[in-house]
Formats: sequence, C-alpha cells, structure tokens
Amino acid sequence: MAKQSCCCRQATTPTATPSKTKATSKINKHLCQGLIGLGAGLAILALCLSGITLPALAMYCLAAVSTAIIIALGKDSYLQVYYSIIDLVTQSYAKLFPSAETTNAVVTTRRPILTADSLFVLSTSAALIATTLAIFLPALGLPMMYDAALMIFGCRHLGQWFKTRLLEQVKDPVKFQDLAPTSMIIINQNQETTVNVHDLQQNQIITIKIPQNTQLILPIAATVIQSTGNIYANLTNIAGHNNPQLIAPQQQLSAATILSTDSDIELTVKVTEQVTNSYLAKIDNTVTTTMLKSQAHHSVTALDRQANTIIAYLLPIVLVSALVTALMLCGFGWPILALKAAIAILTTVCPCTLGLIPGLAIDIAHAKAKKLGLTLNNDQAVEKFATMDIIVFDLNGTLIEKNSNTTNIDIYPGAQEIISSLTKRNKEVHLCTGSDQNTADHYAQQFKIAQNNIGYQQLAMANDQDKQNNKLNYIDFLKRTNPNKKVAMIGDSLNDIPAMTKADFSIFINNNDDHAKSIATSMNKVADATFMRNTSSSLAHIITALDDCESCIKHAQFNINCSLGYNIIVLIALCIVFPCLGIAVPPALGAFFMLIQAALLAGNTWYFTNRQNSSSLNQHQTIPPTVISA
Repeated sequence: MAKQSCCCRQATTPTATPSKTKATSKINKHLCQGLIGLGAGLAILALCLSGITLPALAMYCLAAVSTAIIIALGKDSYLQVYYSIIDLVTQSYAKLFPSAETTNAVVTTRRPILTADSLFVLSTSAALIATTLAIFLPALGLPMMYDAALMIFGCRHLGQWFKTRLLEQVKDPVKFQDLAPTSMIIINQNQETTVNVHDLQQNQIITIKIPQNTQLILPIAATVIQSTGNIYANLTNIAGHNNPQLIAPQQQLSAATILSTDSDIELTVKVTEQVTNSYLAKIDNTVTTTMLKSQAHHSVTALDRQANTIIAYLLPIVLVSALVTALMLCGFGWPILALKAAIAILTTVCPCTLGLIPGLAIDIAHAKAKKLGLTLNNDQAVEKFATMDIIVFDLNGTLIEKNSNTTNIDIYPGAQEIISSLTKRNKEVHLCTGSDQNTADHYAQQFKIAQNNIGYQQLAMANDQDKQNNKLNYIDFLKRTNPNKKVAMIGDSLNDIPAMTKADFSIFINNNDDHAKSIATSMNKVADATFMRNTSSSLAHIITALDDCESCIKHAQFNINCSLGYNIIVLIALCIVFPCLGIAVPPALGAFFMLIQAALLAGNTWYFTNRQNSSSLNQHQTIPPTVISA
C-alpha cells in the first residue's frame, strides 16, 4: 500500500450558539416584565392613596392601559390555565363518551389544572372584573384593583427571573473527539489533498508530520511502523499520569495519545481503529448516554419539588377557603364584603414567594462557592454536593503534580487537609489512579487512605486488553455495592470522564495548564463542578464550599417553613378574624403584604449571604506544595 504523508489541523473553538443568546434574552425579558408590573402597580397604588379624583376620560384611559399591561404580563399564565382546562374537558369527554376518535384525541399527559398560575389567573381576573364594575357601576362601592393585578404578575415574573437566570447552559453536545484534529493533508505523488479524519480507513498506512515543539492529539488508534526521529507519547488522557515515553516500532497508540517532539519528525503508522470506533468516540458515547439518563431523572432540584408539593396542597385550600368565606358572608347578607374578602384571599395568600426560595438558595450557593474557586455547573449540583457519602479521588494532577515516578512527591496545597476533613465527617474516601500498585500504595499511605479503598492501573474505560481494571467499572462497583450511598468522583483529565459521568457528583480540577485549557469547555459540560487551581487556591476550599452548600439547603428549608407559616396565618386571619370583625382587606394591601413577605425573605437571604462561615477551613493562607521524599 502506498505511503501517504499528512499533517493535522486542529478543531476550531466553537462559537456561542443562537440558543444560548435566545435563553439569555428570555431571562432578561422576565426581569423587565417584573419591574414593569411592580412599577405600574406601585404607581397606581400611590395614585389611589393620594385621593386625587380623575376625570372619567382619564379613568377610562387608565383602565384600558392597565388592562393591556395585565394581559400582556399574564399571557403565559392565562394560556397555561386555558390549555389545562381544554385537556381536562377532553379527557373527561373521552371517559364519558368513549370512542376511537375521542380515545385518539386524549392527551396522554394532562397538564395540572391547580398550579400557581391558577391563583394568578383567578386573583387577577377577579381584580379586573371588580375594577370594571367599580368604574361602570360605582354605586356598588367596589375598590380599584389594577394595582393588585399588576403587582401579582410583577412578582410572578421576578420569580421566574430568579429561577431561570442560573439555568442558562450551553446545550451543544459534548464531543471529546473535537479535541483531536479534524482533517489531514494527504501527500500522494507530490500532491496535497485535504481529507477528513473520518475518511481514514482501517489498515490504511499514513505518514504524519509533527512540527517541532508542538503537541498532537492522535485522532485514531494506530500501530507505529517507523519514524524519522524521537517522538514521545504522553498518556495523560488515557492513564492520567504525565510521563512521556519514547515510542518504538510496532507500539500500539490509542486515540487521544499526545505526541510531541523536539524537531520536525515524520511518523508512519497503520490505522487500527477508525475515528468512529476510537477511544475518544467511546468516551463520547458513554458521556452522552449517561448525561441523558441523568437529565431525565434530575430535571429539578429537591427544593423545587418540596416547594411545588406545598403549593399543590396550598392551592386547593386557598380556593376552597375563598369560596366558603364568600358564601358565608353572602349568607349573612354582606355580598360586597364577600366579594372583597374572596379577592383579598386570592391576592394575599400567594405561593409566589415559595417559588422564589429554591432559586435564591441555589443562587447563594453558587456565589459562595465561586468565591472559593469552585464553580457549580448546574443547580442540582448544590444539593448533590451536600449529600455525598463516598468520595473517589484521582491521583496525578488532582492530589499531586503529574510527576508520580520521581523520588520527590509534590502534594497540592490542601490535599491532605481535604481528605482528613472528609474522613472526620464519616465520608468514605477512595483513590483510583492509572499509576502502578507501588505508587498508589505509597500515596495512599501519605494520605491515610484505607488499603481496601485503592484502585491502581485503572484506565478510563474497558479496552480489548483490559476489560476489568478501569475507572468506569470502579465507580459502577461502588454504586452497585452501596445502593443507598451517593458516590462522587474528583479528577482532572480526560481519562476521568467516564467515571465522572457515572458518579452521582463530579468535580473537574482545572490545573490551568495547556492540557486543562484544551479540555476545559467540554469538561465543564460534563462535570457538576469545576475547581480552578491557582497559586492561592487550596483543595481544602472545597470543604468550605461543601459547608456553604449544606448551610444554603438548611437556610432554604427554614425560609420555606416561614413562608408556609405566613400563608397559613394570613389565611386564618382573612377567612375568620377579619370577616368576623366586618373588615375587608383591600387587595392592594394584600399585594403589599406579599411584597413585605418577599422583602423579609430578601433581608434574611442578604444576612445569610454576608454571614461569615464558622468553619475553620474558611480562612486559608497561600501555602506551597508539600514535598515528601519517596
């Protein structure tokens, strides 16, 4: 077979996607709508309290403008309730009159009809109807309620903004194959032809030109035939350790092997695996499959589910309470008071603050972790981070520098402290490394990790030579043998990716070197968190971030209980106390109470955010790496 010469072109850095820009625009839209609703509502409230009497024409204009703003702000809520009612009617009709046509028309997953939007729609609709009657039938004595409707939807959109502004994530698929060159220039009979690496066939012989002082990530698996000089293979992406080895004829090179040389060299190889079957492709398939399963089971946080459960019970209670109160007051001959009381209940007892609490807690955890160098890449990471039971560490590049075969061991700052602290917290600590047994045992002894918790010579995933000893199987074994415990994986390199996606929680250690920069974008999509290592950072900061996440969860639980207690007390007051006294709470005042509740929540959150963590690990000084003689 004719020998062909080629040089490689690296993949270009992906640009921002239109979907990301669209998501950002949607988040900003919620903020603008929230401010418009609150601002307009407060302006009308101030006008009502001022006692100024407007001419009829001005009142009609104010009514038209206010109604238009309310409908615009509440369009999504009104449509959601409308579609829920349509679904309910469709399914009810299909059950009463079953037939082939109605069965096919039934919606398989019906939208819930009792949601927070239901209260928003009922309370604002009641306010609009009452205000319309107040304008055209002033003899009824009903108050103007545009301010209440505007502030309700303003709070709703602010809640949406808090909830979604941290959810903006890059949706592009993770492709570690993109780290390798995507095309090659084939030289055949003195003519250059650019070909895609996917077109390279098994058993094809090619010659790769490696320029001086450059590194090449091999996109395909190959067998070395010959070279015109010394070429070194770095297995960081495969085994994790940075120990370049001089390649020799007949040596097998896996895809993702980093090739380097000190001079211009030509390397002739025989392709043994195409790009679609390569090591990088297998990692991509593993990551994609695992991430899809994870997203299907963890679409919302546990705090969100708890708040939604409370809202699901609170909504029917509020609706029934408003109806019963109105009927009782009508029975006593107070129809106007009955209408005012019902609207006040629907306006004041509002679950919007409950919807804010989970987002605020997650927001605080993100901010506190960020200050410590730890970026939590998704909202679920906050809760998962706080509930880990088994922590698995990679060795080279994570706990120690990538020089494991030297006589001096450089341990990263905070490495011993984080393991000691996790052990004191009754966390089970494991070491899983691609290094040999002697190296793994030696480091485990330095870190005081139990002998039974050591995995050595662990590749990223199973290959033809070794089906058992790999990090993916190691994590899978821990999860199968400890079904009631959560497993975390902490690593720094491409060979840790399969294990990180298999684990319940993962942290990518970004060493801020050339290798880390080349994989950082893809790693950030896979890992739940990223720790940025620099001269002032310490792995012990991760423990402080863990404390902060646990505190944020407890703080959110406290706020949820307070919000629930507030709504129960207000509901009792509006349904029993005030009606018995013959007092009707103005809906605008109810919306004001809702704002007070949100303000108290914000104040409590501000205090918690600025409170110093009592953990002794919160204050870390810059310390050099610990050097231990082997």
